[in-house]
Amino acid sequence: MNDYAPIITSMWVMGRLAVPHDNIGADFQMATRSSKGDAYNPTQGGDCRGNPSILRSVSDWNGIVPGASAPYGIQLEIDPRNYNEPVHPGCLGEGAILLYDMKFGVTLGDGLTAPKELMVLDMSIRKEPGSPAEDIVKGLSELPVIYLDNSIFRYAYYSVDTQPADGLVFLPMQGSSASGPTHDTRAWPVLTNYYIAEPARLIMLCDRSDALQSPRTATCVAIYSHEGAKVEASHRIGAKYDLTLITAINRDDVNPVISDYEFHTQRRLVAVGSPDTVTAAIAWAEANLAASDWKRW
Repeated sequence: MNDYAPIITSMWVMGRLAVPHDNIGADFQMATRSSKGDAYNPTQGGDCRGNPSILRSVSDWNGIVPGASAPYGIQLEIDPRNYNEPVHPGCLGEGAILLYDMKFGVTLGDGLTAPKELMVLDMSIRKEPGSPAEDIVKGLSELPVIYLDNSIFRYAYYSVDTQPADGLVFLPMQGSSASGPTHDTRAWPVLTNYYIAEPARLIMLCDRSDALQSPRTATCVAIYSHEGAKVEASHRIGAKYDLTLITAINRDDVNPVISDYEFHTQRRLVAVGSPDTVTAAIAWAEANLAASDWKRW
C-alpha cells in the first residue's frame, strides 16, 4: 500500500499478482462522485494525470475485533483529489484536493481469529465540517473498485442468493463478445459496464472457465456485500496491463446523497481462493461480524 498513492497498489493471491500496479486511477481503492460524475470525483488514488491524493496519517486498525491490536490491520486517512475526467478520454487534471475526508481500513484474516482467505474493508467518507463541497451521490460511488489482471482472473461470476445463506450459488456473469455471450471478461468490449442489479450479494473473477465445476481447485477474487448491492464488471485497457474492473455500488433511496458532515461508512468483504473458500469466508463473516457494522452508508 502507498507505493505510489494511498491505495492498495498490488495484491497477490496464492503467490500470483492479482492486482498489478497500473495507474493511480486503477489498482484497488474507493471512489465517490457527485452528480457531475468523473468531473467531481473525490478519489482515494488521485487525479487522471497521476497526481496522488494526500495521505494524512496511517494507524493501526482492526475491523474484526474492534479495539484489539490486529497483526494485519491498517487504516489510511486521506484528503482525496478530484479525478477530473468528465468524459473518456478527457483528462483535465490537475485535480484539486477536495473538501472531503476519507478513511480506508483494511483487516486481513490471520488464520486464527479469522480465516486468512478474507479481507474486511471499512471505507468512510465525510464532507469536511462547514465546507461548501458538492454533495456525494451514494449510488455513483464504488466501494471498493478493484482492477485485476485478466490474463489470470478473467472469468466473471455473481451471486444473488440469500437462502439458506449468502454466497452458496454462483452463476456465470455474461457479457457480449464477437462470438456471442460469454463470461470471459477478456473477450468483452472495452469500456462497457455489465452489471447485476441490487441486491446482488457477490461478484467474483476466477482463473478457470469451469470454476463452478471445479469449486475446490479454481482460484478466485470476490467482493461480498452483506446487504446487497449493484455489482459491476468491465474490461479495461490500462496504462500497462489488460484489466477487468469489479465493483459494488449501493444507492440509498431515502438519503441518496451525502449532504451532512458526518462519516458515512460501507463495509465489504473481499474473499479469495476457491469458490468453496469464498463461501466459507462469507459464512464466517456472517456468523462473527456484527450486522450493524456492515452498512452505515
